[in-house]
Amino acid sequence: MGIISLEKSNRLIWLGRYAERTFTICRTFSRYYDEMIDKDEFACRRFLDNAIVMREDLTSDTLCYIQMAYDVLAMGAERGAPMLLLQQVVDDLFAFWGSADDNIASEESRNLLKCGKYVERLDLYIRLDYSFPEVEKEAAKLLAWLTKVPSLNSEAARAQIRACTADADTYARRKAELQQLLWNVLQ
Repeated sequence: MGIISLEKSNRLIWLGRYAERTFTICRTFSRYYDEMIDKDEFACRRFLDNAIVMREDLTSDTLCYIQMAYDVLAMGAERGAPMLLLQQVVDDLFAFWGSADDNIASEESRNLLKCGKYVERLDLYIRLDYSFPEVEKEAAKLLAWLTKVPSLNSEAARAQIRACTADADTYARRKAELQQLLWNVLQ
């Protein structure tokens, strides 16, 4: 496999982030329908745009699940009944991740995509005030994926993430630091 360009790496990471943002927002939205406010109304469109640009790496089979999820979200917005369609979006995103695992030939591309996914999930869990056990579980997943991407594999950053999620009290005190670490890890 060839070396992945910086631009492609960035697009893969952000595709993973936008796909995960859509997934987590759908899950959170269904859990907290009346309380949930999506502050980034264009996130779903950017996730589709990143996927289209990465079509060659993702394969058409994988890209179609992103397109289907986006179409369902757009349809729900038009009909005014998004709760009925959220499960279909979640199903399409699960299919996207499964297709990505099966169809993306480049291990490095898959790993970048997954790093973006888990950075976004952890960031959203922090911002949406998920419980410490949920944050701790996602931090462990992110740490595992970071070790698989040489350009993102910083022992110092991983040690800081581990330190911020060492226990519930430490996490409560160091949430803001952890969020900053998440931004820095992808730079």
